[in-house]
Amino acid sequence: MSTTLQTASDSNKVGRCFSVNSDVGVVRYQGPVEGTRGTWLGVEWITSNRGKHDGSKDGRQYFRCHQPPSNGPHGSFIRPVDRLVFGQTLLQAAKHRYIVDDLSELKDIPQTIDGRRGKIEAVGLDKIAKQQSDLTSLTVLGLDSCRVEGIGSDEHEIKETRTSLRNVCSLSLANNFMVNWTNVEDILDALPKLKTLDISANHIFSPVSIDSTKRYQVDTLRIDTMPSLTWADIVDISKQLQTKTLSYGWSQLQNIVCVPEDWQIEELSLESNLLTDIAALGTLPSLRVLNLCLNPLTTLDIKPSQFPSLHTLNLSHTQIDSWPTIDTLTNISTLRALNVLHTPLTASDVRYQIISRLPQITKLDGTVITEKERTEMERYYLVQCARSVGSSEQPVLEMMIGKYPRIQELVQKHGMPAGYTGPIFDTTTVLVFVYLMISAASFKPKIKYTVTATLLPPFEPRSFVCKSGKQTVKELRKEIAKQLETHIVDSIVLIYEGSELLDDVELEDFVKDGAINVQIQLVDADGRHVKAE
Repeated sequence: MSTTLQTASDSNKVGRCFSVNSDVGVVRYQGPVEGTRGTWLGVEWITSNRGKHDGSKDGRQYFRCHQPPSNGPHGSFIRPVDRLVFGQTLLQAAKHRYIVDDLSELKDIPQTIDGRRGKIEAVGLDKIAKQQSDLTSLTVLGLDSCRVEGIGSDEHEIKETRTSLRNVCSLSLANNFMVNWTNVEDILDALPKLKTLDISANHIFSPVSIDSTKRYQVDTLRIDTMPSLTWADIVDISKQLQTKTLSYGWSQLQNIVCVPEDWQIEELSLESNLLTDIAALGTLPSLRVLNLCLNPLTTLDIKPSQFPSLHTLNLSHTQIDSWPTIDTLTNISTLRALNVLHTPLTASDVRYQIISRLPQITKLDGTVITEKERTEMERYYLVQCARSVGSSEQPVLEMMIGKYPRIQELVQKHGMPAGYTGPIFDTTTVLVFVYLMISAASFKPKIKYTVTATLLPPFEPRSFVCKSGKQTVKELRKEIAKQLETHIVDSIVLIYEGSELLDDVELEDFVKDGAINVQIQLVDADGRHVKAE
């Protein structure tokens, strides 16, 4: 297999990445050092604990390190010995990995692979090698850890790169030797069909210098393990590449301070960072998938206007430990898939609570929520909520509403749990207000008229019958009390156009239409409406 190793004996090395033994560094200076003989390389070490200074010697600054000094010294001077191995071009790496000069070399490759059910025979390696030797046939190129630093500066090689790799759509360059964003732009210029790119664990430093005149169409981009970049750099890179799916994980990201309104990112993975607040991401108009796994998030406060398109949210392995955080997810009406495995809140089995609290989700922790499961979980949730507030001799429903979300909605859907037949509201603190909304015709004698009521739980919607237009408000109140079959209707109040109606008023005195629409609402003693959470 063909290969080309560039060593320190080559010419100018400033700005290039190299390895020596297992250590990696970037040359920041090449030349003499006062008081010594010969040529030195001023190096900024990527490998930790190798540096001795900040690029200065005897009061003279020879070079500056790009990494923050708070992480310790990163600079030192070394001789340009042949043990230093520098990077290679994209085309050199592709030829080295994919082209087999002598098919006899394949004899050294094991012809069988140990599997769980026995040995697996490797067949047709020679055909595969011949096919891959034609680089123009490759659409997926994997060159991780191949010391790629760019496409080079030789015009003939650049032209060959454009020709040989013109069909590459997916390129993985993780853990290579790229130190400048221009290296990446050169590769993008050479591979016009590229749609998927992985440049994780390279050594590009902030601030990133982006050519504002260039725009690309790389749909999927991975820039994991790049703590040398800032969030602003990542946003600028993503916008230049017009990326739809972005991964920026394992990079010690602590704060998200800038989210432009025109950023059309659709899938964003920020796994294994140091985030404690994601409010800024809520303005992203097209964000559908958000992965926050392995971040130290403890709470979320989602506003109704945030995350207008979010479909999938991963909160697994975070520090979420309170139900209000889960409840705030109801503000994301588009949310359908949620993952909350391995959090303090989900240390015990709380699947039934999450399903019951979040009616919009259809998948939890990777498992589809069926209609049967949702019904069972919601009923079980009601039972557990009822048990937690006390015995059936207490105003159970009122206490449940004050403590848990969605209680009124679920009681209307499933009814109260079996065994809770006592008072559902405290009769001393609840009033029933009946709002009368009148239309335009007049009552006609000897005809019964219907009063339609829309009731909040625990009552079912129903109609009340008026005997005639001569019926008084007091008589209508009694009729409503009889049909509701509950003692709290002693406090029924009839309201028309914002004013309470007196008992001796006859309906035909103010009603101009045979249809009386009634809406009954429950309020507490302070006049606050009792509404579903």
